[in-house]
Amino acid sequence: MHRGILFIGLLIFGISCSEPDDKGLVKIYDSLVNQKQFYYQVEYSQYKIQDQYAEKLFGIVDLNRNSYSGISNAYFGKSESEINNFLQTIYTGKNWLYNLSSFQFKYSDSDILTDSLHSPLLINPEVLFNIKDNSSNISFQELNNDLQKWVFELKNKPDHLILIWSKKDKKLTELEYVYNVNSKDSYSRKWVFDYLTPKLYKSLQNDHEALLKNSQESFL
Repeated sequence: MHRGILFIGLLIFGISCSEPDDKGLVKIYDSLVNQKQFYYQVEYSQYKIQDQYAEKLFGIVDLNRNSYSGISNAYFGKSESEINNFLQTIYTGKNWLYNLSSFQFKYSDSDILTDSLHSPLLINPEVLFNIKDNSSNISFQELNNDLQKWVFELKNKPDHLILIWSKKDKKLTELEYVYNVNSKDSYSRKWVFDYLTPKLYKSLQNDHEALLKNSQESFL
């Protein structure tokens, strides 16, 4: 994980908000704010466009949050077949507490792991206003009867934020932040979400708890 690409501090902390003019963005924001409990699978990738090389994380996440605080439990790994790490995140305002159980990652990685397993937008919907207010151009496309694609071109930097929204489920399905667009140094961070029922999440959680326990016993 490269800390140089971390933008959780920029987007989550110290956000100034203004009401967007576009009603479509208001609907997305309202949906995100009104959703307090999330159960989902996430595939996170970060890669350099030129090299076509990606680092990935896979996880299942239970996120319960309100406007200023939240708690998250995430089981994750570098492959879908080895989700044998656990991270609990508790936050209130700017105070963050982490409980990490892992033989692959250090405690100092907890902040960027939290960012990678959730995305700033799921943790704090106000990010949407921040991005809008700092964009020079916003484009919109109906991909099909359900999915909408929003592209935000940022001011004063050659970066884009790409958001895919499900109108039917009222859920964020993909989020991608592309740095240095049209440059040989361009790189991207991308989140893909697949939402779960509480029952299915609990079943997967039990499987990953067993795997985590076995990993710890094997290490000892």
